[in-house]
Amino acid sequence: MVFGVLLVGGEYTSGTITASLTAVPRRGLFYTGKVLAGALTALGVSAVSVAVSFVAAQMGLGPYGISIGAPGVGQAVVGAWLYLGLICVFAMGVATMLRGSAGPLAILMPLLFLGSQGLGNIPGLKTVTQYLPDQAASVIMHLTGPEGDPRFSRDFGPWTGMGVLVLWVALSLGGGYLVLRRRDA
Repeated sequence: MVFGVLLVGGEYTSGTITASLTAVPRRGLFYTGKVLAGALTALGVSAVSVAVSFVAAQMGLGPYGISIGAPGVGQAVVGAWLYLGLICVFAMGVATMLRGSAGPLAILMPLLFLGSQGLGNIPGLKTVTQYLPDQAASVIMHLTGPEGDPRFSRDFGPWTGMGVLVLWVALSLGGGYLVLRRRDA
C-alpha cells in the first residue's frame, strides 16, 4: 500500500508530475503506464514475498506445518499474492485522486490497518466493514476457523471477497483517472 501511494504521490509532492505530463501529454496513456508499472512491480515483489513467507512459516511450525498441496493452501497463497498486488493498485488510485502522499497515507494506514479490524469487532458495523477492501479480500487467506465463529464468517466466499477488492480497485482507478484528466498538474 505504501509503495503504491509513494509511487504516485511522490510525483505530486516533488512537482515532477508536470514534467511527466509534458513528456506524455496523453493522460490516459500516462496513467495506464504508471499503474501497469506499479502493478507489475508489486506483483513481482509479492510473488517472492509470499513464497518466502510461506516457506519460513512452515519451517517455523515444524511438525505442525502444512504442505502447499494441502486443501486450500494453494488458493490462500495465490490469494495472498493477488491481495498484495491489488491493494497496491488500489492505493495508487487513491493517491492519484488525492494528488499527494500524506493524505492517502493518513487515510489508508488507519483504515486498512486499524479501522476495519477494530470496527469489524463492533457487532452492528460488521455487516458494513466486511466489504472494506482489506477485509473482503482477506477471506481468501483464511485456511481454517472455528465453525460459527463470527470473527471468521463472512456473507461471501473467498473469490467473491477478491471480487469485492477488484471492484474497490476499479473505483479507485476510475476516480484517479477522472481527477488526473480534469485537473492541472
